[in-house]
Parts: sequence; C-alpha cells; structure tokens
Amino acid sequence: MTTPLGSSYTNPPGVRLDPQRLDPAWPQPRPAGAGGGVVVLAIIAVLILLLGTIWAGGGFERRRDLVQAYPPGTTLDAGSFTLRIDRVEARFQPDPGFGHDEPYWELHAHGTATNTTEEGLALYRIGVLALPDGWVYRGQDFNPMMRTSDGKLVTNQNGQLAAGMADVPVRIRSELPAEWEPTGHVYVGVQQQAYAAHRIDQGFTDKWWGNDRGGKVLGFWVPVTVLPEGAL
Repeated sequence: MTTPLGSSYTNPPGVRLDPQRLDPAWPQPRPAGAGGGVVVLAIIAVLILLLGTIWAGGGFERRRDLVQAYPPGTTLDAGSFTLRIDRVEARFQPDPGFGHDEPYWELHAHGTATNTTEEGLALYRIGVLALPDGWVYRGQDFNPMMRTSDGKLVTNQNGQLAAGMADVPVRIRSELPAEWEPTGHVYVGVQQQAYAAHRIDQGFTDKWWGNDRGGKVLGFWVPVTVLPEGAL
C-alpha cells in the first residue's frame, strides 16, 4: 500500500489503515461546526428565556378571575339555587377519633339556600373552603338542614334541597389541619352549577344539575368564630 509519505512509511502506533476501497455511497465529510451538545444548550437557553418572559408577564400566576367573592349576608346565584352564608364556626378536635389520624379543626359554615328549579337538588360535594394564603379545601359535605320539634337544626336525611321552599337552612362542613390558626376570615363558597350530562360510576350518563367544570367559584369571605371544644 502506498501512503502519502511513501511506500516505506509505517503506521503510527494504534492507527490502522483500512485496506478496503471507499464506498462511493458514503456522504461527503461535513466541515467542522457546532456540535450536537452546543445545539442542545442553545435550545435550552431559548426555552429559559421564553419561560422567563412568561413568568415576568404573570403567565404562571394563579387565575383569580375564576373566584368571585360577595360580602357576607348577601345572596349569590349559583345557577340552580341561591345561597347566603351568615357565619363560620370552628372547633378544634384534639382527639382524632374515627376516620382521623391526627387532631384537626372542624369548620361549619351556616347560611340559607333557595332552590330555583322545579325539582329537588342533591347538594353533594359542591362546597369550597379557601384560606387567605391560597390553600383550597373541598367541603366535606353541603347539607340542607331541618328543625326538629324542639327547634334544633339537624341534617336533612334525604340530602336534597327541596323546590318551592325559600331560605332553607344549610351547612357547609369542612376540616383543616391542626396547624391552622383561626385568625381573620375564611372563604366559603360553592362551585357554579350547570345542567349537563354527568358520568357516574356505572358508566352511563344522565343530565342533572352539578358542578360546572368551566364555571366560577362563588362565595364569601366570612369571619371565623372559635367555639369551645364540643360546641359544634
């Protein structure tokens, strides 16, 4: 074999010359340029700049236009019923008891609601509780209440807000962790309601009033009254 340095030239240590002829189908060698790592770094830099621009413009801030607040004592229209919340009471539960692993705060928001449809409404998990620091908790239950013969308010066993009855007493119940400090106000509200098809566990759908997934949360900032243990 003849090398550029003559037939007597021997290969340097560790270098082997391929005796096969060059395949003409191989592409021409590319000139030296930016390697793949440099391209990746450039793309990452552009993405960081783009994300920084979005961040500076508030693109990652929590949407506040989906939450609407009313003064306590006023009446809001949630779609299928109207609601008014008058007060929120809190009690600390030092003994977790059944269904709890740690102490917690139990909150009851009290008010009235009026069914504006012509049929009974099931008020299931439509309540919302939020704190000034932005934490949001789903209300454990939203129950219409009824008075017993001795005047005591108890949960309506059928769980429905009857049609044709104005200002039915209601209660939204929720729980907060033990580290919460009951100072100031909490936001109590409901998800806006829509008459639409809803999928249920058995796999078929039917139309009824329920949470509007694209709707707003409507509610009130209400001062909290702390009650002695066992008062709720």
